Amino acid sequence: MIMVYMGGHVSGGHYNPAVSLAVIIRGKLQPAEYVPYIRSQIIGALAGGGSFGDLWLYLVGPLAGGALAAAAFKVQEG
Repeated sequence: MIMVYMGGHVSGGHYNPAVSLAVIIRGKLQPAEYVPYIRSQIIGALAGGGSFGDLWLYLVGPLAGGALAAAAFKVQEG
């Protein structure tokens, strides 16, 4: 909810596809505008997830000797 109050006036509060779909149902967004929103949300989610994974391996992996990162990503050393 805090994100909507802080950034909703800029982005319209479209932080996930469910919100965008609700806005279409309310009639405040045209269906043709829905595809760019969804595309941007998916690209943002993939970029954020990839960045988090990289940071996890870089920052937490060495602290645990690699064991924590290996367990988190189910990587088996062979």
